[in-house]
Amino acid sequence: MKAIQTDQLNENGRGRNAEIAGSAPVREAVEAARTDIADRIDSLLSRIGETSRTAREAGSRAVESTRSFVQSNPWQSAGIAAAVGFLIGALVRRR
Repeated sequence: MKAIQTDQLNENGRGRNAEIAGSAPVREAVEAARTDIADRIDSLLSRIGETSRTAREAGSRAVESTRSFVQSNPWQSAGIAAAVGFLIGALVRRR
């Protein structure tokens, strides 16, 4: 992923480097900034992937826990669902 993003940044920035007044330190600074940005993007994408994975796992655990509770307590589950439905209906009616 990093190589692709860095290549895209390099391709997009090549023309801009030629526009800079030929100053090597400026080009080096631009390249360093470009590399830093690419690294930060990679880090961000990695963290997003980890967070997404964690959220999916937590969601799966919640679904399984709910399924287990409903199967163990069907009447209580029906009563809870009816009460929640009543509350939502009452709140919607108020608006």
